[in-house]
Amino acid sequence: GHAIGMAKLSPVSQVASLHMQIIGRSKPIRQFTNELDKVARVDAPLLITGESGTGKELAARTIHAGSVRWDGPIIAVNCAELSPTLIHAELFGYERGAFTGAQKRKHGYLEQASGGTIFLDEVGDLPIELQILLLRFLQESTIRRVGGTSDIHVDARVIAATHVNLRMAVQDNRFREDLFHRLNVLHVHVPPLRERSGDIEQLAHYYLEKFSD
Repeated sequence: GHAIGMAKLSPVSQVASLHMQIIGRSKPIRQFTNELDKVARVDAPLLITGESGTGKELAARTIHAGSVRWDGPIIAVNCAELSPTLIHAELFGYERGAFTGAQKRKHGYLEQASGGTIFLDEVGDLPIELQILLLRFLQESTIRRVGGTSDIHVDARVIAATHVNLRMAVQDNRFREDLFHRLNVLHVHVPPLRERSGDIEQLAHYYLEKFSD
């Protein structure tokens, strides 16, 4: 009983269980999982690219589970789904009375991820003014809540993901070049299924067994 409990708590167990969700034995998927293992060991910002639906969040969770932060939180945020008027407060938090309806202090997603990982999906959809604040966080590891007057230290690894070509977005002045370089310290690309057609039969069997219950 104790051995099973310890195994469940170990990062190796977590990584193995997440790897099992990455279905496939093709060469592209084996290379991909090897890359995940490598970047998990380096505590630096990471950019995950790939088409919609290829499993970027699963990749981020696998990386977190294999990192030194495995016992900390992982907070996943879809930047494209956040309200443009509330995205600042959602990411950075706010103080009581900062705006109408702010009846008590709230910790933002970045602060909630302290000691662990913040996963920013569709980071290419962040407004320019928020890109500046995110860049400052990456440089100084501090945030300031909306309505706040002091900086707060936050120790969180940033993993960002996008299906947008950020290099093109930089050229079109839709994404800050300095932020792109800060996020792109490490990089992995999730291969689409058409590049790993040998995995289709295994995927079919996996879903057949899963949904037959």
